[in-house]
Amino acid sequence: MSLSLDKLEMNNLPSKDALRLCRETEDIKTILALTTHVDPIVRQRAFKEICPCRVKEDIDAFWERVIEMIDDPADNVREQ
Repeated sequence: MSLSLDKLEMNNLPSKDALRLCRETEDIKTILALTTHVDPIVRQRAFKEICPCRVKEDIDAFWERVIEMIDDPADNVREQ
């Protein structure tokens, strides 16, 4: 499954389900896809999950996404 398809599928998830998935998944592609969800609350929660303090690993894809999220349109996501 491609990342773009993952993103499309994640954006179709209701926010409640997406937030649950943020807490429960350990899949890198899934959490990265959730950082692009239409709901900024979901993006913020997914962003928390890719924090190096939680992941305890240096994953390039996470760092790349963190840099991209600096320009997120939602204040709550940028403040994270």
